[in-house]
This record gives sequence, C-alpha cells and structure tokens, in this order.
Amino acid sequence: MNIITVLGPKGGGGKSTCARNIAAAAAQSGLSVTALDTDPQGTLARWGVTRKANADLPVVTVQHIAIATAPEALRKLASDLVIVDTPTAIEEHPEAFKALVLASSLVLIPARPSLDDVVSVAPFAQVVHDLKRDAVFILNAVKPRVAETDGARRHLSAYADVLSAALPDSVDIQRAMAQGEGITERGGRGADIANALWAELRRRLRLSGGQS
Repeated sequence: MNIITVLGPKGGGGKSTCARNIAAAAAQSGLSVTALDTDPQGTLARWGVTRKANADLPVVTVQHIAIATAPEALRKLASDLVIVDTPTAIEEHPEAFKALVLASSLVLIPARPSLDDVVSVAPFAQVVHDLKRDAVFILNAVKPRVAETDGARRHLSAYADVLSAALPDSVDIQRAMAQGEGITERGGRGADIANALWAELRRRLRLSGGQS
C-alpha cells in the first residue's frame, strides 16, 4: 500500500484539488483507491458523495475522519493507494502530523505560485526530510506564461523537488470536481497536465496498475 499525504500550512493552496484529481486519475488507471479527508471543511468528502452517486465512474472510497484518528485508520486499510487530505494549520496537531508523515510513502505539498504561498510552504519540506520521508512540491492554479511561476519553482527547488506538472488555473478542473470527477475523466483544460502529474507520481512511487 502506498500513502500520499497532501499537506500545507494554509488554506487555498490546492490540497483538496490535488487530492481529488490524483484519486480520480489513480482509480482510472486501475488502482484501488481510498481517500481520507481529515479536514473539518469536508471538501474531499463532499466530492466523494457526489462521485459515489455516479456508478459510471471508477470507485474511490472516501472517508471523512478526524485528523487525530488518521494514523490508526491507515493501519486498517489495504488499498493500492491511499491519499490523505489534511486540514489547514496541520502543525497545530503535532502528534498526528508526525505520525502521518512517518506513515507516508510520499508527502505532497501544493502551493500557488505567489511569494506568500511559496515562503509559507517551503519549510514544510525540511520537516518532512528531518523525519526521513520524501517530500515534493506541486504548483497549483498556475496561469499561463506568468513569470512568477518560474520564480516559485526556483525558490521551492532549494528545499525539495518540484514536480514538472503544474495544475493550471482552469474552470474545467472546477467543473469536473463539482460533478465528483477528476479532470482526467471529464477532459478539458488541465487534463493532459493531470495525466502527466499522475505519471510523475507513479514513477516516484514505482507503482504499476492494480498492485499494492
């Protein structure tokens, strides 16, 4: 079982957007997928309810649980891939934070390409590395041909790898998520990039289709 924990210190960075689109792409590729929503806002959980109502979509099992119970919940799962979406200010839950990082195959840290975002998320990678776990950044809500994107990538790369695929600021992604889908399933602007993102993650996790 591989576990991707999506975390960051502030809201609006794209944790739930990344979690939903990765979960959908993974299920679409044939993996069994469970997503744990530990954020009281329940964005991922609501997406899961909408998705469950559409029998034509590959199954993603979504559970809405408290952050403190997440480490124990992980021990009871046996999916090919588990994605954990975390709440804002997860550092306020130090025991759960440490346990989730230690349980993770990969920690994914989303950031918008703004100075405030990259400065706030960058130190998280060092915390993960201090716990001997792998951390990568992903840029989210990227606008085309904007200089700030390159600057954000350079800044973050001093702390950890930055995935080549960066999710665009796309209304198609928002529409897909409103229907319980990922952009790779619905198609539209961002679908190719989300497929490339999933391919990068698969390589990093050494995942093959339908195998734990």
